[in-house]
Amino acid sequence: MRFSTISCLVILTLIWSEMCPADVVVSAGATGGFGRYDDDVSEGGGDMVLGWDFSGPNQTILISATGTIRIGPEFPSNGPGGVAITVDNISVLQQTYTPLEQQFVDSGVLTIPRPVGDSLSDTGALIGAFVSSTTASFSKFQPRDPDTLGLDGIGIAPQDLMLIGDGEFSFTSTEAGRLYLGINDLFPSNNSGSFTVTITAIPEPTSCFALFLGCSAIVVRRKRERLYATGPV
Repeated sequence: MRFSTISCLVILTLIWSEMCPADVVVSAGATGGFGRYDDDVSEGGGDMVLGWDFSGPNQTILISATGTIRIGPEFPSNGPGGVAITVDNISVLQQTYTPLEQQFVDSGVLTIPRPVGDSLSDTGALIGAFVSSTTASFSKFQPRDPDTLGLDGIGIAPQDLMLIGDGEFSFTSTEAGRLYLGINDLFPSNNSGSFTVTITAIPEPTSCFALFLGCSAIVVRRKRERLYATGPV
């Protein structure tokens, strides 16, 4: 009987550990090399950071973030939601685009040079990208822009980037894979600060049911142990 109780406790511990939140630190320079500054490759961008590993499809996590960064000495600190930068008549700014905008430049939706008065929205915001386990398992894979790698390098496709921001963000996997986190900035070499990202797994219905059964089994077994200990009245 004691072994059964211990077994139930072990099962409950394993299930509960999957629900415990995990904190990931994302530095202000972790842009993955996405985005362009003065029509050149983003300068000084480090790899995106591994945030979560999904073992299969239909696994849901909640993401929230705290902290502040600075995307340059001339800008105020910003939170995970980022800031908007207005393009003025400086030619350098007209040639720029953020990591989240890169897919639209590649597809021709966003044209460069961009007009004066245009806005680089969500600059410095927290972003993410889901990469399938098949892609992430290649030895030459790096969590960054493929354009910054060699001809045979494997990276993250720009269209896989998504805005996470400062709200509670929910993501559900479509297959086994990894979620990488980064910063939506185009000139990270003079960035400072970091975000602390908290990721919490939402248990699947089967896990909740198993948790309920495990708790019920422990309660029933303890009642039986008390009954056997006291004996019939």
